[in-house]
Amino acid sequence: MDLELGKLSRKRYLKYLLFSIIGVAMATSAFLYQKKEVNPPELRTQSINMEEKYPRLANLFFKWDITDIEAKELAKWDLVAIDMEAGIKTPENLKKIREYNPNIKILAYITAQEFTYREDLLKESVLRRKIYKDFSEDWWLKTKNGGRLIWWPGTWMINVTNDAGVNKKGQRWNEYLPEFIASNVLSTGYWDGVFYDNTWDGVVWLPSGKELDFNEDGVADGAEEIDKKWQEGMEKIFQKTRELAPDKIVMSNGGKTYANLLNGITIEHFHRMDWSWGMNDYFTVLKEDQDPETMILACNTDNTGISDDYKKMRYCFASALLGDGYFAFDYGDQAHNYLWWYDEYDVFLGRPNGSAYNILDPKNQDLNRGVWRRDFERGIVLVNSTDKKQTIFLEDEFHKINGNQDKEANSGEIVKKISLEANDGIILLKISVD
Repeated sequence: MDLELGKLSRKRYLKYLLFSIIGVAMATSAFLYQKKEVNPPELRTQSINMEEKYPRLANLFFKWDITDIEAKELAKWDLVAIDMEAGIKTPENLKKIREYNPNIKILAYITAQEFTYREDLLKESVLRRKIYKDFSEDWWLKTKNGGRLIWWPGTWMINVTNDAGVNKKGQRWNEYLPEFIASNVLSTGYWDGVFYDNTWDGVVWLPSGKELDFNEDGVADGAEEIDKKWQEGMEKIFQKTRELAPDKIVMSNGGKTYANLLNGITIEHFHRMDWSWGMNDYFTVLKEDQDPETMILACNTDNTGISDDYKKMRYCFASALLGDGYFAFDYGDQAHNYLWWYDEYDVFLGRPNGSAYNILDPKNQDLNRGVWRRDFERGIVLVNSTDKKQTIFLEDEFHKINGNQDKEANSGEIVKKISLEANDGIILLKISVD
């Protein structure tokens, strides 16, 4: 989210920059594709309407206004998250997106735990300026010494807990935000739901996180209590939004703790994570979230803009196809406003024929590194999550995508075996479909 707003900027309200907490562990989780109480998480095939397709594509496009050209391009995705201000600035183009693609899901973006103090940004906005008029100084998140916390440049963090002060209307932030979203955003008819950003499971990990003082009594609340109260506050935001807008999608960026309250979360920077750990999170949320599921597995160029790193894109894309979530790939957390389109996006795989499995250890259902495969009506997906090149022998002939980008990977040739580099993935299509 670039905080340089208005007509001059294409990088709106950047998402968090400095800290990505990456768990490095090997998850050994039993999984079966059935919805039953299993802990650790299970892989499952969700109920899919015939008109739904694979792959499922998402675009995190956090601009405050949408051009005519962007509206037409964005309609190619299955789910898009766009800043809520677009519903005020360019509502006609939100309508156009849906006219181009009646099945698309359009979500309104807003951060859940911070707000800008910059007058130039507020001047350019409509909805944020409206929030500012109701904002209470007692909502800012503070340490025991009274210092405010900064997560993203140009913003201060907000106290989302039930210990926060109230505004003139007697509301805490965790009450005000969902009411504002329901009455000022979701009620307009432009949006299928809301996308809350930065909904972390806790805040102790932040700089000065252990010094937080939610009730401002001059005493730090203690690490365990801090995360507990933070989670309770976030849960209230989600629950209240669901209560006020029961037919709308509620999803977040991060916060797998809240999966059962949400339609899905975004796993951002999946490419930085240990594969087993990231996939464990992916299937945990797919098991626990609400219908319709809007889980997103997201990767990016780490703010380099190297959009032709096709190997990285394929690795993440193929990993997402092992489950039933959406896939997103863009610039990085400093700019979510790109329309990159890849050869793989044009493929139609049809419905999955079953669960994913590890070719190297097919009887082992743990989410370990390996060579993973999932079969679809019209093709197969392969992922090599090991640290070395693997050769896979196939039971029948398949053909590669006939693409225009990476001609080696997507040459269109017919193959009965394939070699996959470490941390790579590929789609192979059936020669004939019954």
